[in-house]
Amino acid sequence: METSKQHTPIYLLLLMLALAAMVLWAIVLLKTKRNAVQPLPATEIAKPAIELPDTVLDMPAQPIMADTTALPQHEEISRDPRAPYEAGYEDGYLIGMDDGAAHEEHAQYDEESSFPTAEERETYKRGYREGYSKGFADGEAGKQFGIG
Repeated sequence: METSKQHTPIYLLLLMLALAAMVLWAIVLLKTKRNAVQPLPATEIAKPAIELPDTVLDMPAQPIMADTTALPQHEEISRDPRAPYEAGYEDGYLIGMDDGAAHEEHAQYDEESSFPTAEERETYKRGYREGYSKGFADGEAGKQFGIG
């Protein structure tokens, strides 16, 4: 009886190796079968590969439109609605503030205006000079618009 006990582990080992071989064989068989090229059914071959949209190919041409609208020739540029002194003071203050912040006096200074009469242009210049002085001082001090 001792001899049969010695052979039992060998048979068990052979049985385990046989099972392992069968599992490996099954895995290889399934992998190769799954990766094989399979022919398409006849109904799939007749359909186009890409679906085409249902659109009209012969659309009528649209008229060419201009990108911009033209202004009537008789329309002139409108006049500045501000009073000449106020306009000059505001413009001068803003330019002076920028120059003051940059510490470059008269860098962008321009007291010219588009007011029609000489009197309005002189009033604009007076306002511009006063606004520029105040704006330059505020800009240099770091007080933009009197804040700070």
